[in-house]
Amino acid sequence: MREAVFLRVLDLHPDDKGPELARLATAVRDHHTTYGPDAVAFIDPNDFTAMFGSPFAYWAGERILRIFRELRPVEGNAGTVRVGLQTSDDFRFVRAWWEVIPGRIGSCPEDTESGRGWVHFAKGGSFSPYYADIHLVVNWFRRGQELKNFLKPNGGRASVVRNEDFYFRPGLTWSRRTVKGFSLRQFPAGAAFADKGPVIFAADRATLPTLLGIGNSQLWSDLIHTQMVFGSYEVGVVQRTPMPPDLPKDDPTRALDVISLVRLNATLDETTHDFGGTSLSHGDSSTLAAAGAELDRRERERRERLSLELEAVEQYVRKLYQCRENEPRLSERGDTSYDQHGQPVTSTLTGEDHAQHVADLLMWCAGVAFGRWDVRMAGDPSLIPELQGPFDRLPQVAPGGLVGPDALPATRNRIASEAWLRARADVISLPDPGSFEGPDHITAADYPVSVAWDGVLVDDPGHRRDIVGRIREVLRFVYGADRAGAIEDEALDILRNGGTRPASLRDWLRGQRAGGLGLSFFDFHIRRYSKSRRKAPIYWRLCTNSGRRQSRYGVWLYCHRLTDDTLWTVLNDYVGPRREREERKAEELKRRIEGAPRSEVHGLEGEREEAISVREELESFEGELRKVAEGGWAPELDDGVVINLAPLHAIVPWQEPENAWTKLERGDYDWAHLALRYWPERVREKCHTDKSFAIAHGLEELYDDE
Repeated sequence: MREAVFLRVLDLHPDDKGPELARLATAVRDHHTTYGPDAVAFIDPNDFTAMFGSPFAYWAGERILRIFRELRPVEGNAGTVRVGLQTSDDFRFVRAWWEVIPGRIGSCPEDTESGRGWVHFAKGGSFSPYYADIHLVVNWFRRGQELKNFLKPNGGRASVVRNEDFYFRPGLTWSRRTVKGFSLRQFPAGAAFADKGPVIFAADRATLPTLLGIGNSQLWSDLIHTQMVFGSYEVGVVQRTPMPPDLPKDDPTRALDVISLVRLNATLDETTHDFGGTSLSHGDSSTLAAAGAELDRRERERRERLSLELEAVEQYVRKLYQCRENEPRLSERGDTSYDQHGQPVTSTLTGEDHAQHVADLLMWCAGVAFGRWDVRMAGDPSLIPELQGPFDRLPQVAPGGLVGPDALPATRNRIASEAWLRARADVISLPDPGSFEGPDHITAADYPVSVAWDGVLVDDPGHRRDIVGRIREVLRFVYGADRAGAIEDEALDILRNGGTRPASLRDWLRGQRAGGLGLSFFDFHIRRYSKSRRKAPIYWRLCTNSGRRQSRYGVWLYCHRLTDDTLWTVLNDYVGPRREREERKAEELKRRIEGAPRSEVHGLEGEREEAISVREELESFEGELRKVAEGGWAPELDDGVVINLAPLHAIVPWQEPENAWTKLERGDYDWAHLALRYWPERVREKCHTDKSFAIAHGLEELYDDE
């Protein structure tokens, strides 16, 4: 067949396309060469039959067409490509991994039968080549029974479970839809995957690194885009993409080295499974500015190394596909260094970056005070366990977590000893018995800082549980008593970023916005712990709501340490005594006013009015807390953070809990354990006709099969 002529004018304005087509047609007819190399293509249409559907991919060039003719597709050769499940109600079935109890996270089908049914869940996400933390878990208790019985009103199945036999195997996943391009990344063992996060399962697991390097190369991108019309990277496209035979097993692409470099950013993000400590939590530098400069230097060095590794990948992949040096590339991939949020990583830190690092440091300090993070690791990084391999199962607790000798969150009397920590091979392994000397655990009496083991801190200056005092205790341990005050002052200056707010650390915790962030502490925490449309803060601020810009008293709760008695503890041990103190103060001031000289009366009256005002706020706060406590509130973390906060919405400075409460009241979330607690008759009635509700509440005996 004669060659066909293809004229390309896609990039032109519609008004310019007609004249340009006429010009190009005339040039071709007259055998002129006054057109660019990309504007005209001469191709035998039979060449297109090498690709599925025979698309007129005239822009591909001989190199791409040759690869399609000569090599076999991924599917059935290098591996198997599969799409995963669709819950059809992510708010019900999906959680952020940090909002569920770590001991209820499982990594195999047998785990889901024994109370560990939250399974890590790859659901696409933002552009992130080579590596991305999996921050979601899906309800797969009893091998997904509740989800499998989730039906539409007409009785049809609402959820779609596909390829269940492939769950818990390692592979490579990608996002079906992203504007930044195709990006392949690790899919660890012990996880499930979604329809939006398909997975390639290698025919031989040892070839996964090689497949990963190929899949993130510019050549692979060219092969993918040659088959596409729109920006959706469907399973069929990946299945049909050509792959070289006999893939090497020794990672010649050095994809694992690239993963290690990309993964460094995740070790500084406390929402990831890789977190070991914030960038500023190791007290080697004399100032935060010096620590920031060192962080900037390390980031530039990382990017330079990453650039070299990525170029090595490109060269090897071209060699693997037997591309000639003079064969042009369709396009340039550009910089592929992105953070965990899919944002390009810049080479120089900005003032806002420094403010975020400081906010992360102070949030880490709060986490230490609540017993989430291990402060000993800031003084001795050798205590931080090694990361697991990128294709191994994910840990239940991040490397920087305060754990017991079972590698789950520590308790007051069981905190992993330093000897136990050093003996761990990696974060998902336990030390072999006898592999270290001494006990495997210590108690709170031997731990270097105070921990709120009941999950309660208060905003109350001078109180032994004051959150500001506890953060300062952590700063003293990390930076030394002689430097801690200066570090706090510098942190506030960085947060202000040239402005005047926050006036103090307490003001920031009480809701004052930092000039360098535009956010208060609680707002910053919410933003940091919000991903994939899930908002799941784990440190909860409860405060008086008097219409003032800033509350004068508040309580902070760490959700993973709460019990059925927590609100009563708050009422009886913290709020009640503080209210009584203000009452006594007002009475004492009244007595002093009666016998005071006239010159002192005005000042004493002002103090008394303030004490009365604070007492009234505390009475209102106490009343709201008591109402929720008497209503039977108890934490049910399987329901998710927002639903647990919903009954407390009147004293939480955040709109989401109030929205959730409205929906709970009208029955939108009757699958939640909290709904059964508050509206038992309504929920039990639904269990008669909805098997998924009956399973959720452990009331399957109520379900009427007929």
